[in-house]
Amino acid sequence: MKWVNNERGSATFIMFSLLAGMIIMGFIFFDMTSVFMERRISQTGSDAAAIAAAQKAEEVYEDRIEEKIKDSIDHLETRTKDQIEQWEEEFEEMQEDSEPGPSPISWDEFFDEKFEEWIEQIEEEHDHRSMPSGIVSYLRYNIPLDIDIENAMKFFWNEEQLSNLICEAVLDHKDDEIRDAAQHYADLNGIENDISVVFPVEEDEFKVGIRTKSTINDSFVDSVNTDELKVPANAVVNIQKPRDINVVCD
Repeated sequence: MKWVNNERGSATFIMFSLLAGMIIMGFIFFDMTSVFMERRISQTGSDAAAIAAAQKAEEVYEDRIEEKIKDSIDHLETRTKDQIEQWEEEFEEMQEDSEPGPSPISWDEFFDEKFEEWIEQIEEEHDHRSMPSGIVSYLRYNIPLDIDIENAMKFFWNEEQLSNLICEAVLDHKDDEIRDAAQHYADLNGIENDISVVFPVEEDEFKVGIRTKSTINDSFVDSVNTDELKVPANAVVNIQKPRDINVVCD
């Protein structure tokens, strides 16, 4: 009796099994590569969005500071004009009460003395910080305002007040202007509308954070596990501070 071995059939089965295994491994390798590429794209988009958010945050708080400085100077101008009216009345009364003859003091001398006292009073109200010369000239001579923003803000507010003002401005626009700027650069890098702005990020750190999620569709892993695979990415960037000011946002 002879035994017939079907060696050809076994070899064919092995070859098909190896081929099928290679195809499956190819799908898995391709999908893993896609995931890594998508993660890299997602991180790049998150980094770009965070940088844009930090730049917009700086613009936002600078605009708020300039607006507050203008309001403060307008208020000072109104108070100064009221003072000048009082000085004019006081000078007229002094002239009427003086004896006949040359006036013991001219209006310019009287005004200079009163104005100097007035500036000292305002500086005392601001913890004896020196008023910038541009503001003094504006109040004194009513000439076009020419001031350095940095010097002006350090006159009107101390470091804590300035820090609170800056943090408040960023928080007020975190979900509109800052997020829009971040989303714009996320879109340019292929990130869908799944982005969140985090501020403040850490205590004692003036930073803005961005969280993004990028969706991988039509992938092998996607079909095995869920309908869609989200690839998260986070980025944190420092916001430029005003010089010599420690900004702390709670």
